[in-house]
Amino acid sequence: MNRLVAILILGAILTIGITFFVNVMGATDAGVDMTGSDYEDEYNSVTDISIASISLMKLLPIIIGICALILGVSCLKKYA
Repeated sequence: MNRLVAILILGAILTIGITFFVNVMGATDAGVDMTGSDYEDEYNSVTDISIASISLMKLLPIIIGICALILGVSCLKKYA
């Protein structure tokens, strides 16, 4: 039962953290204008990599939730 609670807390923290991270990165990107700079290409490539990373991280809370559900059902079957 302690594992289930720990996984649920971890999932909640990750969900809130990912939401906060996406908003912070969006605000940071909105405040930067690299047009015409020598570093424009590097900035664009880092931005593309960050978007790909954030897209993959969006699935993490769903995976943790599914694992918590499976763990909870298995615990219920074990003690029932």
